[in-house]
Amino acid sequence: STALHSQLRAMGVSKLGHRLQIIAALDAKDADPPPEQQARPLFRVLNRFVWVRASPSTSSRQLAIHFAGELLAADAETDGWIRPAERYGSAEGWVLVDGHDLGLGPLLQRLTAEEAEQTSGDELSAASAALRDSNKTYTSFLMR
Repeated sequence: STALHSQLRAMGVSKLGHRLQIIAALDAKDADPPPEQQARPLFRVLNRFVWVRASPSTSSRQLAIHFAGELLAADAETDGWIRPAERYGSAEGWVLVDGHDLGLGPLLQRLTAEEAEQTSGDELSAASAALRDSNKTYTSFLMR
């Protein structure tokens, strides 16, 4: 802290009150990690598969598909939809969380904090890639 006071004084910030305000502001910034370091909520696909859509609407264009068991990290949620952190080409996608209104039941399950902590980023990527690879035949069948 003394070194910081000296640096601020060297930069021309001479008043103690002003230095303390700057230090308090710096400490406040350090209190929360940057958004990219904050944990994103994780969701597990419960249904046989779910469509990723171009906007949060069941009538919007289909961009991709995720299969049962895959894990999705969400970077936004709105009106019963999540936006996966993953991008689909240059597009952002949206996945419906609950399909009861469509007669499908729950489509995604939010992982608890404990479950999410036990799942590292590498595990998330590896599990999703393995499931996607194992379902290539199924995907091509669905896309016909």
